[in-house]
Amino acid sequence: MPGIDRPPVPRDSESSENHAASGKPLRILSLSSEYPNPQEPGKALFIQSRLKAISEVASVAVVAPVALLDYANPHGKLLGARGIPFLRTDDRIQVFHPRWIYPPRGGPLNAFCLFVRLLPLVFRLKKRGLCDVIDAHFLHPEGIAAALLGVTLRLPFLVTLRGSEFLHQRYRFRRFWMSWALKRASLIISVSEGLRDLAVQLGANQAATVVIPNGINSQIFHLYDRAAYRRQHNVDEDTRLILTAGNLAPIKCHENIVKALRGVIDSGIKARLWIAGGTGRSGRHEVVIRSEIAAQGLEDNVRFLGEVSQNELATLMAAADVFCLASSREGWPNVVNEALACGTPVVATDVGAVRRMITSPQHGIVVPPSDVSSLEVGLREALTREWERPTISAAASSRSWGQVATEATKSISARVHIYGTRRIIINADDFGMSDRVNHAICDTMLRDKITSVTILANAPHISEALKEIPNFPEVSFGVHLNLTEFEPLTGGPGSKLLIDPATGQMSRHISAITATPPLMEAIYEEWCAQITRLISAGVDISHIDSHNHIHTIPFVFPALKAVQKHFKIRKVRITKNIYSIDQPCAPGLAMKKLGYNFALRRFYRTMTTEGFAELQTYCKEAHVHSLSHRTIELMVHPGAPLNEAETQLLYSDWEQELGFPITKINYNQL
Repeated sequence: MPGIDRPPVPRDSESSENHAASGKPLRILSLSSEYPNPQEPGKALFIQSRLKAISEVASVAVVAPVALLDYANPHGKLLGARGIPFLRTDDRIQVFHPRWIYPPRGGPLNAFCLFVRLLPLVFRLKKRGLCDVIDAHFLHPEGIAAALLGVTLRLPFLVTLRGSEFLHQRYRFRRFWMSWALKRASLIISVSEGLRDLAVQLGANQAATVVIPNGINSQIFHLYDRAAYRRQHNVDEDTRLILTAGNLAPIKCHENIVKALRGVIDSGIKARLWIAGGTGRSGRHEVVIRSEIAAQGLEDNVRFLGEVSQNELATLMAAADVFCLASSREGWPNVVNEALACGTPVVATDVGAVRRMITSPQHGIVVPPSDVSSLEVGLREALTREWERPTISAAASSRSWGQVATEATKSISARVHIYGTRRIIINADDFGMSDRVNHAICDTMLRDKITSVTILANAPHISEALKEIPNFPEVSFGVHLNLTEFEPLTGGPGSKLLIDPATGQMSRHISAITATPPLMEAIYEEWCAQITRLISAGVDISHIDSHNHIHTIPFVFPALKAVQKHFKIRKVRITKNIYSIDQPCAPGLAMKKLGYNFALRRFYRTMTTEGFAELQTYCKEAHVHSLSHRTIELMVHPGAPLNEAETQLLYSDWEQELGFPITKINYNQL
């Protein structure tokens, strides 16, 4: 792609040991519409801080889409994306700003609009080797879009929950798609325990969840000379300064601080309130705050500072007597930790991870959310107490963004490694066909070369095969449905439809004859007889496949589904979908196979592997292309005539040559 450079190779780190061991750096593609851009440099600085720290130990690129028609632009600019370059560099990080269009109040539809817009870009980045994992910040809409991208492009993805999820999960359709995404995520990072609990409630695998709180930049937020910065900001010695920070949005509840300030002043305390924050994207809430100020008669006591830099915010925190957060909803409110790191006591509502930050009454006061009376009491107490600012600062400064990066990268690397590990079933067909085949299959089971076997129930040496099954409890045994060889197990008029009159045995000609109701009934009865024979012999049938792939012929599909339903067998071999370069699959046939596999999984819902091929084909193709199937069945035929090359490969250490890790499983473990 023109203009795209490869991100710098990361430094060695224990957190990326899985990729370093393979000689491949971990490449993270982060997705966030809240990442700062030239028009809004103050957006979600906590996301920028984490990614910059991670870029020290891994390769990071960011996709930060901007709205082509920006209905919520805080400056009222509908075409707010003008002046934002498509590609720029933020320190070590390449940042892409693709334009996208979304309908106002689109809900989950916005996630699909984002997915459609980003699909070509992410596809190209993956093709260029710039993406091992998609890292989405916020579950809606980015997390849902990341899930759609991950499923489509066969990429692992992770989602970081930061607090807005509590609001979005109240809406039925958003909640459905949030749950859908979480169930497919390789990793869910939550900044608080409450968000982790929400993820699990929505269906996330608890083993894939981890709590990684935000950090602080201790070079900016640390203990300052309070007196010096009070003089710098012209704060009188006898004035008690309350500072709050955050966009002028409804969830920040700045108006509640104004109401509480009225009571504080009426109690005889000379207090002022400074509000640091811009208009933001949550609506035009500033008018509500100013109306409350006028209603309380506090025009001379409240000052709007607008959006300030982090350096300026730190000096304001140092000058303040108390920092106040009155939010109705939060995840991990970084400003609380930043204020504490500056040695400033905090009065905050009990939301998100506030109690994890204010761990002692010596550091601050926690009050119920939306309770103005309690907020007033808390502020009065904080403004009249003596605080040990060095103690407060020391307790809050211990968690850096470097520590966050180490924890996040270690978790991401581990989950990407798990995602990249292919789970492979090695299935031997035709058990029972002959003494030679039986002996060869038993030998491969003894040597742990195969993990699964399918049995020809009407084969001449089935009795000998059945006697061997108890000796291999770690192997799964399925049924190798047959319509093309040997005599049928059923008798009567129906069975005559399945045989060649010249030989009295079944043959491959059946695949070419016209399907009729009597023929379909005969196929169903024969397959039922074959399965019943195995069940009667004590075989716990793990799955279904077939001799000469007869079950993948479209006209027998209804019979297959009827057999599945009758015997409640949910696992079936798909039709071959992995081909080598010297034996390609024609596009038309590939589409038919795709349709068959889709129908196989959907009708009488069936569990299958993602890929299926012969062992030789898979090994050959894996050396040429990056195969992304995470579960694969590899078919082998030990003891079959003219099959020496496959048998030789089976007995070799073929898995060591694949270039990616695998885990051998059987069909019971699928």
